[in-house]
Amino acid sequence: MELLYKGSNFSSKEISFMKSGSDAIYHSDFTPNQYISDFLNSSDFLNPSDSPNLPDSLTEENDASNNQWLVQFNLFVKDILQTPDRPFTCFVIRFEFPDTSAKNNILNKDIITSNEQSQINIITSNEQSHILCDTKNKKETLAHALNASIIDEGGIWQWLCESTLIIVLWGDAPVQAEETIKDFIKFTDITLKIPCYVGAAVSPFMDFHPSTIVCNAVKALDHAAFFAPNSLIFFDDITQNIYGDRLYQLGKLEDAAKEYEQGLKIKGDNLNILNSLGVCYSLMNRLDLAREQFEKAITKCNELEYEYKESEHGLPKIEVDSNEPSKTNDNDPLKTDDNYFMFLYNAALTCNLMGDIENGIAYINKATAINKGFFEAELTAGILFFKVSIKNGELKNKQMADQALIHINNAVKLNPESAIAHRLLGELYLETNQPSKAVNEYKLALKINPYDASSMSGLARSFEIQNKNLDIALNLAIHSLEIAPDNPYFRTRLAKIYLKKGKYDFADIEFSTAERQFKAANIYLNKDDCKDANSPLAFSSTTIGTEEDIEMVKEIVEIDDMFEYSDNAKSEEPRKKSA
Repeated sequence: MELLYKGSNFSSKEISFMKSGSDAIYHSDFTPNQYISDFLNSSDFLNPSDSPNLPDSLTEENDASNNQWLVQFNLFVKDILQTPDRPFTCFVIRFEFPDTSAKNNILNKDIITSNEQSQINIITSNEQSHILCDTKNKKETLAHALNASIIDEGGIWQWLCESTLIIVLWGDAPVQAEETIKDFIKFTDITLKIPCYVGAAVSPFMDFHPSTIVCNAVKALDHAAFFAPNSLIFFDDITQNIYGDRLYQLGKLEDAAKEYEQGLKIKGDNLNILNSLGVCYSLMNRLDLAREQFEKAITKCNELEYEYKESEHGLPKIEVDSNEPSKTNDNDPLKTDDNYFMFLYNAALTCNLMGDIENGIAYINKATAINKGFFEAELTAGILFFKVSIKNGELKNKQMADQALIHINNAVKLNPESAIAHRLLGELYLETNQPSKAVNEYKLALKINPYDASSMSGLARSFEIQNKNLDIALNLAIHSLEIAPDNPYFRTRLAKIYLKKGKYDFADIEFSTAERQFKAANIYLNKDDCKDANSPLAFSSTTIGTEEDIEMVKEIVEIDDMFEYSDNAKSEEPRKKSA
């Protein structure tokens, strides 16, 4: 199952959130070559719902931008707004007119023979004029057909560009309007041999402004592009999901979140939108809201008869009652273990980022019981168990540490080229007093990513504990601080190495600097009243005033620091995109 939207990467540092495409995308064998709705995000686009009284200078402004879409679209909407309370059905149709496909097929080849080059020359000189003439004739025939079927019924239509037109049929009979357009599609397909895609939207609909209804028809056109030619799709919650995904793909997180929220107003239990909104909130660092969406999706799954039952191996298994198909809505994604796993994993990852280790473990236990083959889930499970097994720099729960070891080892097996997995395994061995094993894992991590400061510092610490290779340990500790100079944890390790080498003045300098860094970090947190789970400063919210306080914070940071993922590494982890 492809769990990340094609062309997108939804990730938090080196660990990715999981996101499936909308139901239309998941089941589609088609991918649109372009998204017509992109023009709605243009800086030149004036949304009439924001300014119902369009200025007379609108045409001039958009002519200056040389964007035919914007000019024609806004003029058409302006006509509709002359009677804003009048019900209508809007259709946006994109035609697949003939092009120089024969030439393109040849040009797309890696090697072009001399005979094929001759064919290109012939196509260039002859085919272009024939295609242009044929297209012009077909467009004239389309215009006659539209005037007969649309204008005669009191509707209006207009070309938006060379291949796309827009139609409005007045009245509160969308079914009848749909039949009219279907007849027109048959005519263009059978008589003119022109395939097309159609997006539609009905007004009134919920609290949408009439101009927004027209925009919704454009979004529905992109939705239709995921299906076979001659498909007609009405705007719905899935359309809104697709449009939100597109905005996310363009990096417009705030806008994407608004579209997902609007989609949930249309259908509040759309599992894909709940998950998409949760992923969006997570990457915007709105973790409380993100967790709320994932938990809603999990709850909805349970309501849809997802029941845990013990398998023969004693592991949970999700089953759907096949005797109650009516409880499964076609607009929802397939109700599979993969989807439920996705919601559980995302909830666990969010809990980890929030510092809610207990609930994070509860979610990740269920997720890894369903799917043991997903790298990020095993890694997240290892981190969560690691955090609960180590308190104040000491091993407090060996059972939890053993669980951490199992999951991190699983992660290494699933992705042996993951520097972070080897590094965390090294940290676990270091904290459980197995420095020789830690050395091996840190070396593997540095072989994969030579710029991993945490692994450098950890390897230095492993050598120092064993009183081995102190010169190498010193160089490693120094290099780790060259990469992360503000890390007091790394600096404390360097100071300890200086002590063992008898360089007490250097050790004193490093300890003093580390102390100032601990204090500065704590002051920063108090000043802004912020405890950001993604920040390297997120290790304490206490006020440091005594030596005991400083030592306590030092111990805390030794645990939390190892779970920070550096954005400055010159070699990034490969991100797994499917489960």
